[in-house]
Parts: sequence; structure tokens; C-alpha cells
Amino acid sequence: MYAIYQNKPDFEVYVKSVEHVPPHLHEPMELVYLRSGSMEIGCGTNLFHMKQGDLALIFPQVIHHYQNMSGEEGHALFIHSTTDHCPPFRDALERYTAQDPVIPKERVSDDIIQALICLENLDDRQVYHDVLMDSYLQIILGRIFPMFHLVQKDSMGSDDLIYRTVEYIARNHTREVTLTSMAKDLYVSPYALSRLFSSTFHMNFNRYLNQTRLRDFVHLLRLSNQSITEACMNAGFDSQRTMNRVFREEYHMSPSEYRKEIIKNRMQ
Repeated sequence: MYAIYQNKPDFEVYVKSVEHVPPHLHEPMELVYLRSGSMEIGCGTNLFHMKQGDLALIFPQVIHHYQNMSGEEGHALFIHSTTDHCPPFRDALERYTAQDPVIPKERVSDDIIQALICLENLDDRQVYHDVLMDSYLQIILGRIFPMFHLVQKDSMGSDDLIYRTVEYIARNHTREVTLTSMAKDLYVSPYALSRLFSSTFHMNFNRYLNQTRLRDFVHLLRLSNQSITEACMNAGFDSQRTMNRVFREEYHMSPSEYRKEIIKNRMQ
């Protein structure tokens, strides 16, 4: 279940339940504040544990995934933002990543929590909205950056097949792509690629591709005025029927019902 609080083309805040999300990457940075339960965050080839009250920062263009190994219900606040909202940190965010992205609860100060709350409840009709948004983000980054040990993103190894697979689908999911064509472009056998999806992503190629398209589709529903049909095609789905099936499996409602929920939350 998603609860949308704030949406702009380059910034969004939402709360959702802790669940499995396969490896992916995106341009915005991502702040994750765990409000209840526990979860695992995978960055690159490393897995990091998060408990209630912990805060994590996922740097832009870093492969990451989420797992709920405990099985208990939990919820987290997610904040996505491009580096345009935090110019003093842009260079570091784009060139480096954190060796360990998790800040334990004991080091998450009251002013960080207050800034997170302010971002969550910031009304886009508020005077000086954009200035306040940028200020709260920079307060958070200013507090947590000294806690990280930064390493060059280049040291993560872009030749790794997992990285190349995630990057390829992130860049090509909006066009027609098959396991065979992808294997050819990556210079690996379809068998090796299929085995990677099964062993690492715990799903087959088609499901991973549709999950990537689904995230893109939901992003368009939240942040644009595109019709459901337009968003479906722009996210790369070959048919609205496929999109409806994948969407209902994930959200247990139709896209039109989901959009109505977004509108209702914005008006509250």
C-alpha cells in the first residue's frame, strides 16, 4: 500500500510497506527512513540490515534492492530527489557512494527526524515551498554525510554482469527487448542470463522486465498528467492488458483506482 504525500517531477515522498524489490537503479538519490519492522538493503554485492529508526541514503545510479527477511509487517518513508535540490552535495553524490549506506537509529539526530517530517508534510501550495524543500534536504545531507566512508563509484566494477544487466534494462525497458536480444547485446549466452535472473533476482526475465516497466508506469501516474494508456505505452508495456495484469498483481487494484487514491491523498 502506497501513501503519496508530495510529488514533483524531480522530487517525491511516499510511505510504503517493507517488501521485496529486485535490483534496480535510478537517477535520483533515495533516502529511506524505516518507521517499523526491519529490512535488508542490498547495494552492489553487499547486504545491509536496517532496524526501526535507521536511515539510509542510496546514491544516484547505484544498484540496490530491498528484502523483508523477517516476514513481519513494516513501513518506511522514501524520499527521491535529483541532485538539483542539493547543489553543495551534487559532485559527491554523482562521483561517490557510501561503503555502508545505513545510519543507525542512535546516530539519527532529532533535527534529521524533524527535517524528514517537514519534507513529508510540506504542501506544494506553501509559500517558499521549493526553498524549504531544498533546505530540509540539505540539512539532512549535511548531518549524515560526515558519517559515511565514501568510495568511488568506478571502484564498484561496471563489468560485473549483474550491474550490466540492471543497467541494460534500466536504459532499454521502454523499447522491445527479449532475453535473446539482451544476451546478444551483453555478449553472454541466453542460458547464462536466464540463470542470473533466477539465482540473483529470484524471478525470470519477463517478470523482471515487467516489474521495471511497472515502476516507470507508476512514476508516470504519480508525477504526470498522462492518460493511463499513454503512461502504459511510454513505460514500455506491449499492451494495456499486460500492464493491467501486472499492476493488479502488485497493487490489488486497477490503475484508475490507484490514480484516484493519489488525487484523494493530495487533497487531504
